[in-house]
Amino acid sequence: MFSSQQDLASAAALFKNPVPTHGARRNTACQQCRKRKLKCDTKRPCGTCVKSHQYARNHPLDGVEVPNEVECTYGDEKEITPPSNSKVEKLESRIVELEGLLRQMQLALHDSQRSAKPTSPTYSNGFHPTQSIVEQSSSTSPPIPSQSTLNFQHDGSSWLDDYLIQDSATPNSVHDSVNSQYSYFPTSESSEPSSMHSTPSLNNLALSDALTTTTAKQSQLLLMGWPQGLPDPEITRHLVHAFFAFFVHAGRLFHGMTFLSSLDLPPTDPRFPFSGVLHTMCAIGSLYTADIPQPSSRPRMSFKTGGLGLFFAIEELFPGKWRQYDQRPDSFAESQATLAKIANDFAVDRGERLTECLQVQIMLTWFYHHQARWSQSYMSSGHALRGCIPCGLNIAAPFNPAEMLTSDVPDCPPSILEIPHSTVENEMRRNIFWIAYVIERTQAAGNVYAMTLDDLDVCQLLPLRGDQFEQGMYVPTTERQWSHDRNMFLVHPLTQTDSFTLLVKANILVSHVKNFNLRVRGRYFSGDVAVCSPWHVVGTGGRDGNMEKWDPRDSPAFHDLDQITMMFRQSFPSHLKNPTQDDMVDPYLFSTFSAAYLAQIILHEPYADINNSDCISRVKILKAARGILDLAYGLSATSYDVSLLDHAPVLAWNLAGRILINALRVAINKNHADDIPVLHAEILYLHDMLAKAGERMPLAYRYKKVVHDFLASTCGQQYVQNIQEPPYYRKPRASFSPSQDDIFSSLAFVQNVYSPGTYATSSAMSERQM
Repeated sequence: MFSSQQDLASAAALFKNPVPTHGARRNTACQQCRKRKLKCDTKRPCGTCVKSHQYARNHPLDGVEVPNEVECTYGDEKEITPPSNSKVEKLESRIVELEGLLRQMQLALHDSQRSAKPTSPTYSNGFHPTQSIVEQSSSTSPPIPSQSTLNFQHDGSSWLDDYLIQDSATPNSVHDSVNSQYSYFPTSESSEPSSMHSTPSLNNLALSDALTTTTAKQSQLLLMGWPQGLPDPEITRHLVHAFFAFFVHAGRLFHGMTFLSSLDLPPTDPRFPFSGVLHTMCAIGSLYTADIPQPSSRPRMSFKTGGLGLFFAIEELFPGKWRQYDQRPDSFAESQATLAKIANDFAVDRGERLTECLQVQIMLTWFYHHQARWSQSYMSSGHALRGCIPCGLNIAAPFNPAEMLTSDVPDCPPSILEIPHSTVENEMRRNIFWIAYVIERTQAAGNVYAMTLDDLDVCQLLPLRGDQFEQGMYVPTTERQWSHDRNMFLVHPLTQTDSFTLLVKANILVSHVKNFNLRVRGRYFSGDVAVCSPWHVVGTGGRDGNMEKWDPRDSPAFHDLDQITMMFRQSFPSHLKNPTQDDMVDPYLFSTFSAAYLAQIILHEPYADINNSDCISRVKILKAARGILDLAYGLSATSYDVSLLDHAPVLAWNLAGRILINALRVAINKNHADDIPVLHAEILYLHDMLAKAGERMPLAYRYKKVVHDFLASTCGQQYVQNIQEPPYYRKPRASFSPSQDDIFSSLAFVQNVYSPGTYATSSAMSERQM
């Protein structure tokens, strides 16, 4: 092909290839130069070795003998150093050890396939993470899991115990797989235990079944590092998608795309979601899917406690007091919430993954409130909101404490968290604070206790719009509103306002109103002119102890709040004036209107004379109650499932029912025949709305009982005779006909599951989800 060696060289240069002018090249350099990777002239001895020998002779080192002759040897083969005997022995012993472990694993797998008895994860000291209160009460100091007891991974994402989980030959649906794991759930009312002696211990049966790790049919190893106590990856992913599709705060508490991407990572990856987050998502997600059966409906019984008489379990403020007598094991959601709390406390104790710990605490607070666990929700909400303070989430630059003005980083608030790495992370932290604030203020609207954090200590930017948060958009501080802006309640720029922003503002308004009622007497006594009547001498009423003639409604502070509560809803942008439009329901906007009416009721109800038709406060609370009723009418005109709402509307229905019941009592006493049937029908309608929500939400069921009992005790038993008692929970179905792909192809992936905006569900979807 090539006529000469020169042509071959030219072609090789063209393609930048070496010219094979000879055969395989042999090593011609001396062994010393090859070892030191130096150039060798192949002389004997070579020039490099001669120079090295002369340098060594002229610069001798202490204790080093320099030979008289130059060491320069040549050889075609390299000297091969034989391996040491110690390395060979270590490798051989390691092989024997691995072979023994393999035999043990094969025997364990064989035994698990033959045994029909499930096993549950245990700890080194025998402590079970959710021991029943009855068992713990037998000891004055119950065992507490320590760092050596709970074998978490170093990143706090999971325990290190490898465990086995069922694989029933690829179940046809997620429901089949869950039922085989959590088979303890009763599927009908007839499956209730007959006696305490025939029922296994409360949590020993519950969590051992809920965390089943082997089955009689077949078992397989899970991914290494998969968090213990979680369902298998398929079920976990299903529940996480249900969480993002139905939980109202999911799209603000997390950046959906980022989180679901991290769920695809190996469990051992540091970016894999925190185990406490996944446990809580499974607990909340299970409330919205038929795949995880809920506890069956059962009549509430009264229990006798030593010296305290009888009480109804659903009405008990402290759930542990009646839970020990409840004849059922913990549900799947309750078990997952317990595991989330354990993982969260352990991570906080080590100072790891603190942002995720705040998210877990907020979700647990919502879960406790949703389940009507009053004491747990009250303590958890304070824990969540107070936890935001050392993380620097309640303030933003430049409103830092005075001590920070001379620090090296005056533009950053004091925080134990690292500086956020992106705009999404920074805004997600701000959303964490505002959601914790909204949940705590919503709970506070239903009681008379002081709130956790003073509004004067909150100097934070209002949250971004949902679309801006999803896109990771940076909005300069100069273009945003602050929580302490005087015009914040009545000015709503379109570029900065959506339904979640209005919800935050509404809860700030509720907070201001409640703080006024809590502090008004103390401020009057101290001589605060803002709460004194114009014709009153400052402070004389309080110091003389005569407050009977003093009316707070005449004070400037009351007039300002009253004006804001009246104008707040009217100032909304035109596209945010109706939470129900075209069969679409915006749950955030619906909660915003409910909170606005709540603020008006909370402000005027303490001073309303329900018997006096000329009382301004009476007129305003009745108007607010009927405003809440109008919202419920609009919601009923859609196919929206009312149990998907947040807790503020449920609280509003309860307060509106109480006001209308008092008005009905006055109408009965004054024999107003025209008003009695109207008021009675309105009360029954609110009762029905609470009953519908109570089919999935125990909090709504609790408020339904309050309305029912208050109506009977205030107006008479004849007004509750025709009310039917709905079940506490809907009866769980034995099977789940729609497949998982069917649900999420028509809902979670067509709809934006990360979006906190409007969400509507058709009647067909509602029936399928029930």
